[in-house]
Amino acid sequence: MPTDKEGDFIDPKEQEESLENIFSSLNDFQEKTDANAQKNEQKNEQEEEQRRLKEQQRLRKNQKNQEMLKGLQQNLNQFAQKLESVKNKTLDLQIPKQDGVDEKAYQEWYAQIYQILYKGWKGVFYHKASVSALIMIAKDGEFDYTILSYSDFKDYNKSVMTLLNDLKKVDFPPYPGGSMISIQVNFTTKEEQ
Repeated sequence: MPTDKEGDFIDPKEQEESLENIFSSLNDFQEKTDANAQKNEQKNEQEEEQRRLKEQQRLRKNQKNQEMLKGLQQNLNQFAQKLESVKNKTLDLQIPKQDGVDEKAYQEWYAQIYQILYKGWKGVFYHKASVSALIMIAKDGEFDYTILSYSDFKDYNKSVMTLLNDLKKVDFPPYPGGSMISIQVNFTTKEEQ
């Protein structure tokens, strides 16, 4: 009689379990694959978000740099205009120095007078012109003036007179010699080239 060999035939229950294991393994594999795909997708989204943020930061930084550059360019243009204005103006002060006045005190006083006059002289004129004035500074620093000669240009004359009238409101440092002083000042512009 023939004997049944083990393994020649599979019990249907075992076959079901075996198929169940296979499908279960497939489901596990599918879940793992889906989970990995999800992780990769999240990672890619995070990397993309970081790239977008970096790009936005770079663009903001570029914009700030361009704004700063524009501001610097405007400042440079203003500086160039002021430099051109300074180049075309001269202020000649003829101050008689009195004996017995301390040299250092005199130099400091002269620098202050020059600075006050030049700082107030804001006008820009593009023709050769000169106005000569005699300015007087009293012991108490009070300022007054007399025009000695005018230029050929009414506008220029008016701008110098406006400056001198405005300077009447300024307290000048008194002359270190302790007395009133008269100074001849020539406000001169050069013709623009």
